[in-house]
Amino acid sequence: MGLSQAVGDDAFHQPDDDSPWHTETAWYSFWTPGGEYAAHVYLRFRVNLGIANSCIYVWGPGTSTPWEAAYWKHLHVPMPKSLTAMELLGGLRHEQRVPFESYDLSYVDNRNYGSPVGFDVRVNAVGAPEFFGGKHFDQAVRVTGQLDVDGRSFAIDCLAMRDRSWYRRGDFTLFRSAYSYALAEPGDGFLALYAAPRDRDMLVDDLPLVGGHRLGQGPVVRFVDGQRVVRSREPGTGRPVEISVRAVGADGVPVEVHGRVTNCIGLAANPNMFSWMSLVEWSYGGRVVLGEDQEIWSPSLWRAFRQSGDSSTSVASIR
Repeated sequence: MGLSQAVGDDAFHQPDDDSPWHTETAWYSFWTPGGEYAAHVYLRFRVNLGIANSCIYVWGPGTSTPWEAAYWKHLHVPMPKSLTAMELLGGLRHEQRVPFESYDLSYVDNRNYGSPVGFDVRVNAVGAPEFFGGKHFDQAVRVTGQLDVDGRSFAIDCLAMRDRSWYRRGDFTLFRSAYSYALAEPGDGFLALYAAPRDRDMLVDDLPLVGGHRLGQGPVVRFVDGQRVVRSREPGTGRPVEISVRAVGADGVPVEVHGRVTNCIGLAANPNMFSWMSLVEWSYGGRVVLGEDQEIWSPSLWRAFRQSGDSSTSVASIR
């Protein structure tokens, strides 16, 4: 039995009310073998409003802002009829070959100043989707294909996560969260989600775990406790430089991982989300593994954090 038969449908989900804030998202990340460039495709759909956002970013070492990136495009387009086989205004194609198992993504911009930018990749699942609540799941995947950027062509072959969610998500709420993962092998890795509780100081640079899991020998192990600490930040921008994450499985076994950011970009993929998207060299399982860290803020919280004077370095420690 395939994954699609085991877990149901991976198409658009019907909103349960007429709220304009019902939001459905799908995103994919991939990077070049040596981490020279990272790419992120973020799709957001407001079904009740009939609109969609198509966000494409490609960046390399030293990047902090979109206008310094190798490429970025953020489009507002009409809501497509299907997620299964769609081509959005602007040229991004998304084909769901087999639900929960295989996807094709392609894009090209020949009107870019300088060299064309584009990619043609296949996303194949290497594990089952793991649900966080009833309306959000993450899935380990292998991304293969080609990325063309800055006049060069790169063969893509990396292990990453894809993410889907569908729930009411307003543009006037306060939140701060983070999403960290590494996959050393298809069945060997971790994903940890962190969020600042609303009943404490949301500017403290020390986020408690809210979910995630560990992949390894045997069944998937859910995380039940842990924290993420940014040990140092770049003084000029505030972007993360050194990150430590800790997560404890339901079996009592802890995962403690330290990461060094190799390249990073600050994005605002929607009006209420500022994100530091980082490609990270994680020290995991006795080896260095390329993975991601996504640090997500409401813009007003990020501004307050920067003004607090605590955003150049962090003195918090893993407990």
